[in-house]
Formats: sequence, structure tokens, C-alpha cells
Amino acid sequence: MKKILFVSLILFSISCSPKINYLGDTFSPTSDVDVYYDEGDVRRAYRVMGLMTADSYRSLDAIKEKMIESARANGADGIIFRGFYAQQSELDIDQNVVEGKLIKYKK
Repeated sequence: MKKILFVSLILFSISCSPKINYLGDTFSPTSDVDVYYDEGDVRRAYRVMGLMTADSYRSLDAIKEKMIESARANGADGIIFRGFYAQQSELDIDQNVVEGKLIKYKK
């Protein structure tokens, strides 16, 4: 019984918020982040400022919102979602992983 309670507690704490990993440049926070699903959809000149991944047991929509929030905090003008997949965790439970590129528009 204690083992089930312990595993449930771990799963609950892990599932509360996606784990965001970011490698790249940081600028002053922005208020609006444009969302893209294909690089060809970006109609302005830009540079890639960094790469981001997020993983969680939560829904893809919840992960997406957290990634957009993190993109704002890092000063991105846009995020290009590159893809997602399910990854098996150490507890043999699938978690969602989402990848994206943060972009900064050229002036």
C-alpha cells in the first residue's frame, strides 16, 4: 500500500508542470509570441535564438502553453513547434515530449 501511495505521489508531483529544457540566447521578455508549426509559415525574416524541449505526463495542449510562456520569458518573438513524441519514463509510463525552435524577428 505504501508503495502505491509513494508512486502516486511521485506521479502527481511530476505531472504538475512540464519540464522545460532550453538552450539558446535570452532577451528581454516579450508579451506576444507567434505560434507556427512549419518554418515555411513564417513570413518575416528571423533568426533562431534557441531550441526548447518539454516533457510531461500532461496533455499536449498544457505542454504547448507552458512552452509559449517560457518563450515569452526568454524574449522570443515566435516559436516553431517541430514535433512531439511519447517517451517511456523510468516508471514505465509514457510521457509526452514536445520540441520547438524559438525565433527572434530581424529588424
